[in-house]
Amino acid sequence: MTAIRARCVVNPACSLGEGPIWDAASQRLYWVDILVNRIYRFDPADASTAFWTTPEHVGFVVSGRTERCWPASSRDSTASA
Repeated sequence: MTAIRARCVVNPACSLGEGPIWDAASQRLYWVDILVNRIYRFDPADASTAFWTTPEHVGFVVSGRTERCWPASSRDSTASA
């Protein structure tokens, strides 16, 4: 068995960080901070982190084929990151 090495690449001090997803098309990591209504994106190419504030709690994001991620919340949402 090959050992897996993990390391912290970004620490935005989330209140409740959840739902990490790797988007293979864009080569970026997305996750949400449920309690502060934010979607985060980490780009390992330049080590940058961006976030978007949403009008309500977002539980997770789903990546699509066109380098877009779609949020999932308690209401129907069409916002994209």
